[in-house]
Amino acid sequence: MILTDYMDQHPELNLTEQYIDNGWSGTNFQRPGFLQMIDDIQAGKINCIVTKDLSRLGRNYMETGYYLETLFPMLHVRYISINDGYDSATSEPGQLAVILKNILNDFFSRDLSRRYSASYDLRKEQGVFRKGLPYGYAYDPECPKHMT
Repeated sequence: MILTDYMDQHPELNLTEQYIDNGWSGTNFQRPGFLQMIDDIQAGKINCIVTKDLSRLGRNYMETGYYLETLFPMLHVRYISINDGYDSATSEPGQLAVILKNILNDFFSRDLSRRYSASYDLRKEQGVFRKGLPYGYAYDPECPKHMT
């Protein structure tokens, strides 16, 4: 809804395509939707990208910075981050606020990954599994979260 409302308020922008990467980590720039968007940019099909916030573009500080500061300007692509109030037509990609937000997005995704792994390891030690069954095990009929 955020993107739809923004597009409704900016009739100078024409929606040509939506690139969705549900289920893919923002730390990975090999996402199918992202790669298709880059292909379409290089083919001259789009010249403006609008995202909800900077973390939707990517959560890897170095690569996100590359796209904002190098590739998009080189290909004359405007980038707009609605919630961050960033528009490359009026803002500098190297401004401190953008750099800090990208660093925080990178840190948050790494911290979340560490916490998730620790939680998963703890559950594994307790015999509680969330995904699939390891070979040779079955669910305990009295407690489906445990394995026998």
